[in-house]
Formats: sequence, C-alpha cells, structure tokens
Amino acid sequence: MKRDQQENILVALRSVSVVADRALIRQTQRRVRERSLGLAARRKQVRQRIGLTLLAFSLMWLLLTPIVWGGYSQSAGWQHFADSEFQMVYWTGWLLPITLVTLVVAFLRARLKKSARGLVSLVR
Repeated sequence: MKRDQQENILVALRSVSVVADRALIRQTQRRVRERSLGLAARRKQVRQRIGLTLLAFSLMWLLLTPIVWGGYSQSAGWQHFADSEFQMVYWTGWLLPITLVTLVVAFLRARLKKSARGLVSLVR
C-alpha cells in the first residue's frame, strides 16, 4: 500500500509544472547538507559511545586480570600455576576476544573515516 501511495504522489507531482528559482535550489541544497551533517554527527556520537563502552569493558577486564590469575593459582595449586594449559585458557578466553574486538573496531573506524572523506569532498 505504501508503494502505491508513493507512485500516486509521483504521478501527481509530475503533472505539476513548477520552475524552481536559484534561491529555492540553494535553500534546498543547504537544508539537505545540514541534515546530512546532522545525521553524520549523530552516527559519530553513537560510534564514540560504543567505543567508550568497549574501552571501559576492556579496562575492567584487564584490571580483573590479577583476580583471574589468583583463581587459576588456587584451583591448580602453585606447582601447576605456570603450566601452559592455564595460560592458554587465559589468552584465548580473556585477552584474545578483547584484541579481536579492538582490531575490528579500528578497521571499521578507518573504513568509515575513508568513506566520510569521500562524502565531504562530494558535498563541497
């Protein structure tokens, strides 16, 4: 139904003959540019908030590292504390996900910056 309404509106608009003057065109372009810059600013804020949240969780996990090591040492005893099995569990279960998320976020951020530079050059 929405598609039919859009088509009806397009047909109705095609029948209207309007000549746009230069001021109207510039005003419309300015509004579109302001709206797109506003949307870009909101997206940037959301990305920053997500990044700050990830940073906070990463720091929390890193600060909890001594507690994790203490748990490993109590569960296995001091003689087996340095075994590679416990160290691999720590690396794969704790630090590897943080590192992978950080790399993915950095890659996406660089990609978004590159595409944003292209859009800014088109707007000018």
